[in-house]
Amino acid sequence: MDGPGVACGATIEFFATSDDAAARARHVDSLMQAGLAASEYDTVNATALLRVSGVLTPDQAGQYKSAFMGR
Repeated sequence: MDGPGVACGATIEFFATSDDAAARARHVDSLMQAGLAASEYDTVNATALLRVSGVLTPDQAGQYKSAFMGR
């Protein structure tokens, strides 16, 4: 993956299908559950996955999610 990624606060990953985006979100979640990745907030919207650093507060992550979901 190119670029700084979620470590800089947030990133959006794009996929060919919504199933691919959901599969990636599940994979990232499994890594977090196993202690192999830092905590983060993940949201799938169609073929895109928003990944927000767990260093941010839930309110801050919610602002990213609202913008990502078009609310």
